[in-house]
Amino acid sequence: MILNIHGFMGVADNKNFQALQGICQGEQLISPQLDYLQQPPGQILAALAAVIQRTREPVLLVGQSLGGWFANQLSLRFLLPCILTSPCLNPNGCEIITHSAIPRSYLQDYRQESCPVRNPMAHILCSRQDEVLPHNIPLCRALTHQVRLVNGDHSDIENRTSELMALLDLWKARR
Repeated sequence: MILNIHGFMGVADNKNFQALQGICQGEQLISPQLDYLQQPPGQILAALAAVIQRTREPVLLVGQSLGGWFANQLSLRFLLPCILTSPCLNPNGCEIITHSAIPRSYLQDYRQESCPVRNPMAHILCSRQDEVLPHNIPLCRALTHQVRLVNGDHSDIENRTSELMALLDLWKARR
């Protein structure tokens, strides 16, 4: 099963989901619609954890932007591999999030729930031209050595399908 987690103000049918649909025939692909402004991070983590716990098949987590924060947290909790695309690893340092209508208590929750632990199960596609997270490369490299710098901006990674396909092939070979 592949659990795709969209970014802040994103949609379940995001670009990762669309690419995965095209290359994941035979895999169960789940992409829930999340409301980051109405649900605290702990509640979202619990709902996503329940999806993972209900499955009996191997799970791969895929997260875009803030969805990457959630995928990383779940990866560490359940010891699952994850693919993060332009991950927002520090939601408290992202202006789009901090200047939004998000409740301040949610920002405190993100700060408290963040794990500054390296994640050897994480593979990251980090955009060189990320206008939303312009200082993201050092954060990505601090999380894992498996960082691939890619062209494109925060939401539009060049060659997304082929990049995801290569990482999916690694996941399938290891299961």
